[in-house]
Amino acid sequence: MGFFDGVKGGQTVNPELAECQKKMNDLVKEKAELVSILGNLYLKNNTVESSVGTPYEEVMKSIAGNADAYKLAEKRFLFIQGRRKCEYCGNVLPADSGFCNKCGQKLEPLFEQANAAAPAQSAEKVCPTCGAKIAPGGSFCGVCGTKIS
Repeated sequence: MGFFDGVKGGQTVNPELAECQKKMNDLVKEKAELVSILGNLYLKNNTVESSVGTPYEEVMKSIAGNADAYKLAEKRFLFIQGRRKCEYCGNVLPADSGFCNKCGQKLEPLFEQANAAAPAQSAEKVCPTCGAKIAPGGSFCGVCGTKIS
């Protein structure tokens, strides 16, 4: 045992106090984990609609908005890499795939293809980033905000 054992920053550390402080810190961490578990269970078992009129309504709306924004960002992230995600099973595959090579589901095109036989003026514009339809005369995508040239 050394001369400075039990000394911290020039002050003597009481081992009993240190033990209590550690226990309190451990209990705070445990509570945070339990609150996270509770929140995840609530989220799993409830919807925005079921939370209307409750104190959870605004938080549930924010979580739903966050999930929508995440899906859009993920779609763009994959598109930039030339990939896409199957809407049915979540498999990641090339962006131009018509069918999922894991579950076999037919996939909706990422972008609406203008019918070659149709007159040019009837072709709808689509966003090059997320594939959303662009309103006639629109200069920006209403879904992801990409400028449309």
